[in-house]
Amino acid sequence: PIKQAFQAHADNYMMFQNGQNPNEERRKRQQAEAPMDSIVSMIEAMMKRQQRMELVSPKTTKLRNGLLNNYLRLFLGNKTFEDITPRQWESFLMDIPNAVGKNCMKLISTTYNSLSPKEQRDTENPMKIARRRDLIAEDNSNRDIVMDVTPDNSELGLWFKALELYRYGWSPDDDYVIPPTSENDIHWKCLLFILLTGVRHDSALSLTWDNVDYKNHTMTFDEKGRMGKKNIVTFPMTDYHLVLLKSLKKEGKTVFNITQSHIEKACIRIGMLMCYWRDDRPKVL
Repeated sequence: PIKQAFQAHADNYMMFQNGQNPNEERRKRQQAEAPMDSIVSMIEAMMKRQQRMELVSPKTTKLRNGLLNNYLRLFLGNKTFEDITPRQWESFLMDIPNAVGKNCMKLISTTYNSLSPKEQRDTENPMKIARRRDLIAEDNSNRDIVMDVTPDNSELGLWFKALELYRYGWSPDDDYVIPPTSENDIHWKCLLFILLTGVRHDSALSLTWDNVDYKNHTMTFDEKGRMGKKNIVTFPMTDYHLVLLKSLKKEGKTVFNITQSHIEKACIRIGMLMCYWRDDRPKVL
């Protein structure tokens, strides 16, 4: 024991000389020697934490349980991130449907990212391995997208064409198929506002003039969040929004003084027009 104490003292002194903390180095060594938890146990622990904090909806929890029980348990077993090679990840993803594989890797990636760098132990996120091997495509949500509004090339262009005719009406062969909208143009302006903003119908209809800030060029919405909770979301006001909002009359507390049923009727008419022009639909309304 005395000899071991002298050796430990000498080791600590050497680490101090090298600018290292003996206690920290000892913890690192113990952690490296301890076995890594299995991926399945990590996934289960992460899911329990998120459920307890109400960070996910029941629908997401059900999806994750299905992925874990029907696909991941059989493949992973008691393996850790250190045990599985890139080739094994590739073999797993090649044997299951693409959509299932992507959701499985999202669950594994979320679990991996919840670990500290020490817990990851210089392993690589399996999602990165899958994308590097072109097994899962990159998400396009953060990429710049150019809006194509040509009716012949895109559904969006067809929608704009239908919106215009919904506004003015359409009468081929001198028979009104779609009558013009009422003198109040708030219906089609509301639909255009929803498209330009990307909010839900109920969020746009509940927008009040008090939440339209012309000075700071912002709009604040009550958006539907997770677990039925409301989220307060602030959007920047573009020049298109500014022109559209300035063209509206202030006839009440809300910006669009119409109901959900008005929007639904407008959407039905626009949908009818879009069906008329599609090549794969009969030319009958």
